[in-house]
Amino acid sequence: MLYLKTHANFLISNMKKIIDGIIIVEGTGDSSYLSSFIDALFIETNGYDIKEADIEFLQYCHKQIIILTDSDEAGEFIRNLLNKKLPKAINVRVNSNMCNKNGKHGVAECKKEEILNVLKEYFIDEKNETTKISLNDLISITKGQKEIKKYISNFFHLGTTNNKEMLKRINAIDLTINVIEKEVLDHYGN
Repeated sequence: MLYLKTHANFLISNMKKIIDGIIIVEGTGDSSYLSSFIDALFIETNGYDIKEADIEFLQYCHKQIIILTDSDEAGEFIRNLLNKKLPKAINVRVNSNMCNKNGKHGVAECKKEEILNVLKEYFIDEKNETTKISLNDLISITKGQKEIKKYISNFFHLGTTNNKEMLKRINAIDLTINVIEKEVLDHYGN
């Protein structure tokens, strides 16, 4: 019985926290680390080089957008740049004293507890998965044609992405199969 309680507590404590929105981070190290314990859509700025297509997607997105960049000079520069283009974005800062690993002081070096603490007010209990579009749905809609995929990306301001990232973005903005199919039919016909 003690084993079952311990195992159940372990499973609960290791479940990913859910944010029904988008977290902007500086790089792949940040998104890889955060995605190990947070379920959200992550967009990476790749340093100072955030793609205009990503900015456009974020401007058209109706989800909450959280900026979580490093607390250093570069992170603040990126944050300021994003705030000019995304005035409704939420700024979240980590305590740099809690973010230190191997001489680095970024988001990827933060203690998990610090990240969970600064994001706690944005967590939700569960996502509504009933309207989510699957990879098979996406392939069916695009008929495997790059031209149709590109049209969908442009029309819905999804940016240039691979299928997996496109699917994440479609589901992040709650597009339905019917809406996408209708637009493709209206544009391409039967």
